Amino acid sequence: MIKTQSVPFWRSKPSTYLVATCLAILASTYVLQNTQVGAVSGFTPPTPSFYLLLAGLVAAYLTVVEGVKLLFYRQYTHLLESG
Repeated sequence: MIKTQSVPFWRSKPSTYLVATCLAILASTYVLQNTQVGAVSGFTPPTPSFYLLLAGLVAAYLTVVEGVKLLFYRQYTHLLESG
């Protein structure tokens, strides 16, 4: 999202390796929190309110980054094009 000039960010496709790595991290996090492997290690599943807070923080982050990126490229596109 940060690396691309595309606004909004979903116009730029991430690499297959990036997507695969993110999905692997999500899967391992789920396993650690919700199985006996995690219970033995002392992990507990997050509460629903945590997921609501997390969704709000992610939405706020996406909004701020896209807004700053839009302002930046409006202001400095001429410098980037001139080399």
